[in-house]
Amino acid sequence: MTFREYDSGVQTSRALPDAKARRFHIKPDRIFGMESLGEMHVPAPKELTDLVARYAANRDDFRKTSFNETQARIELIDPLFNLIGWDMANRKGYSDEYKEVLHEDRVRIEGKSKAPDYAFRIGGVRKFQLEAKKPAINIGTDGSAAFQIRRYAWSASLNLCVLTNFENLAIYDAGTRPAKTDSARKARPKFYSYTDYEAKWDEICDLLSPEGIQKGNFGKFAAGVGSRRGSSTIDNQFLEEMEEWRRSLAIDIAARNRGLDLRGLNNAVQVLIDRIVFLRIAEDRGIEKYGR
Repeated sequence: MTFREYDSGVQTSRALPDAKARRFHIKPDRIFGMESLGEMHVPAPKELTDLVARYAANRDDFRKTSFNETQARIELIDPLFNLIGWDMANRKGYSDEYKEVLHEDRVRIEGKSKAPDYAFRIGGVRKFQLEAKKPAINIGTDGSAAFQIRRYAWSASLNLCVLTNFENLAIYDAGTRPAKTDSARKARPKFYSYTDYEAKWDEICDLLSPEGIQKGNFGKFAAGVGSRRGSSTIDNQFLEEMEEWRRSLAIDIAARNRGLDLRGLNNAVQVLIDRIVFLRIAEDRGIEKYGR
């Protein structure tokens, strides 16, 4: 169990060493498919064109089962997110507390430590998690892969999460509670093919780049997804479950303690719930062993 902790001006296109300088920031309403006056399309960086071309030329080899996830991360996914603007290798030399990207992030799920492949952070605060798969796995239809990252992000109380094998890149609404029976399309507002990357580069960067997040585009998109979903969150779900615990405990305690008045019953239920919540927090933080 975890708790929720949670210029539109034209930029120069002159050559700079940082790939981020070759991007153009579009207005937030472009994200939602609305027209804006005076917009321009700026081509994707040459490095992206080369990366996509290399994948296309060697697609059959990349999609072999022998090409594993680690290779996909090193050769395809890390370079892609470097171009989006993330410091994938911590070249800035930040301390662990402030690294932009955590590899093998840690999330507690049902008392067990799980490890999403990446957590992307601003100022040490998680913004989204990403799970990587090898290209041989069809993430467009593989519901188990989607469930995995959605479960991680739901437990971490994030708004959005990403699943990619480079062939495709999917953005999921992490505020929708995942179920093993969900299809891969469930809670998936954005889905890109590698053939889309160049044409939709400005949209991808506006959603997932550090600049896009800091300028509010990521948050606006997440809010838009949330408004379509409704208000259900992990916090609301927790409160609903707590109310169910309260009813179940009250029925059981009353049946075993016939002489207990209403005040005593309420007090006994509250004491038990307080102890359960305390233990779950201790387990979640590694202070107490789960189920001990």
